[in-house]
Amino acid sequence: MRPVPGEFYRHFKNKDYQVLAIAKHSETKEELVIYQALYGDFGIYARPLDMFTSEVDHVKYPEVKQKMRFMKIERSDLVKDVPVSNVPVSKVDNAEVDSQWADSRILEYLDADTYSEKLEVMQKYRDKLDSKLIDAVAGSLDLVVDPEKLDESYNYIISHLKTNIKYDTTRLR
Repeated sequence: MRPVPGEFYRHFKNKDYQVLAIAKHSETKEELVIYQALYGDFGIYARPLDMFTSEVDHVKYPEVKQKMRFMKIERSDLVKDVPVSNVPVSKVDNAEVDSQWADSRILEYLDADTYSEKLEVMQKYRDKLDSKLIDAVAGSLDLVVDPEKLDESYNYIISHLKTNIKYDTTRLR
């Protein structure tokens, strides 16, 4: 049976994996199964398809009861080998995350598709400038500004956007 990306398999050594893709070797054209461990460091591995779908060598591993090297399993059958209490949890201050990523002005600017739209957003928020907005906009344009000098930085960004509007075309190159 041919593995399909997204399916789960249990190796005969009782470790679970998820198939990510079926790849083809660039030179030999041999098909390879690309799969990820669902334990430890979640390593990603490649194995020839015929080896992945082969039977266990019962001469070498006489104690193994499983017939195939990898046996397809359902998600509900996955081994739960890491107790929840042992999973490291990082504490995040949600207020900090919200203020860092959810500034609607920055998102509106970044969502603008053209330099003209970006210019409109900048002009719209002229009276609500702060160093965070200036720094984000300048970074998106690969500009270096001093976010503490708001007026100077704003004028430099506006000038840059107007120059891009003047010389940027939408034709295919």
